[in-house]
Amino acid sequence: MPLNTLFVYGSLMRGGRNASVLKGARFLGEARTCGRHLLHLGWAWPLLIEQAPDELAAPVCGELYEVPPRLWPRLDALEDEGALYRRRVVDVCLADGTRRRAWCYFAHAPWLIARALAAPKPFFDEKWGCQRFSPAKSGRFRGAEKVIRQK
Repeated sequence: MPLNTLFVYGSLMRGGRNASVLKGARFLGEARTCGRHLLHLGWAWPLLIEQAPDELAAPVCGELYEVPPRLWPRLDALEDEGALYRRRVVDVCLADGTRRRAWCYFAHAPWLIARALAAPKPFFDEKWGCQRFSPAKSGRFRGAEKVIRQK
């Protein structure tokens, strides 16, 4: 059976700028990565780095969705899959302790990862015990185009 779940951690979350792209997907609940990664929040949009130094890595909080096949091309286009981001499988844990496998968009462009690691800006939320992004607090995402053009 093909994998049809997606873990999101930024603008695709409920209340995020790109949440409408998931219209037609079924929200399965809040989740966190079982593994440790870096959620870089220093720019106008969040960036998830798969291989990060131990001192910067922690579980990442987000949301889990069941995604119908018709939405995947639109999601891949939004995330510039294969160029800026790469869709990879990740293990996530739901609030009830259930463990699931899901797709997740990780940073892929080497120049983008290098810039993020040169000046990392994670935010560890003690209450949630993970790195967390709040779409409601950052909603505008200004400046993203400037960083992309500077490659």
